[in-house]
Amino acid sequence: MNVARSYISVGLVSLLLSGCGSPTTNTVSPQIVIAVDTSLSAVPQHPQYFAQIKHLMMGAGAQDEVALFRFDAACAEVFREPAPSEEKIGEMLNETLKYRTDTKGTNLAKLLANLGAVVAESGKNSELYVFTDCGTENMTKEDELAVRKVLESPSFSAKLVKLNLVGVKPGHRERMRQLINLPPEKFRIVDQL
Repeated sequence: MNVARSYISVGLVSLLLSGCGSPTTNTVSPQIVIAVDTSLSAVPQHPQYFAQIKHLMMGAGAQDEVALFRFDAACAEVFREPAPSEEKIGEMLNETLKYRTDTKGTNLAKLLANLGAVVAESGKNSELYVFTDCGTENMTKEDELAVRKVLESPSFSAKLVKLNLVGVKPGHRERMRQLINLPPEKFRIVDQL
């Protein structure tokens, strides 16, 4: 009986030392990067965006990295640090969604250039959530090439968990799919989360 127990103990120690039972995937949670369209056409969606973004941010752990951007024809970082408190989330989102510029339309290329840099410089994998009704009105052919360049960049594509476009109007979805040519496991378009 003692011999059998010794063999079992040696076997368990060998399995543990060889890595059996160890996680084989990265258990570090991804950085959460959120971008919200503040153009006039997206304003009717802002109440839904507010609720969904708040839910995303509240679901982040205290040590998780969270970034928030606002965009229309230009892009600006609003916040990037560990997940904020519920009170700070509400205040920050209210301020962000009130922001307006004189420019019309949105430009996803400028946003993705900024997000690409955030993903590339992060030490973590990143899941992106872009809340927009469209995002392509002000894009030129050069902008489309810039989007492809960001998406094909090894520093971006290797760290991208998934790019989620939330709220894109049905008439614009096919253009988004053509523009963002990523495999289904890395890209989706949804009405809401």
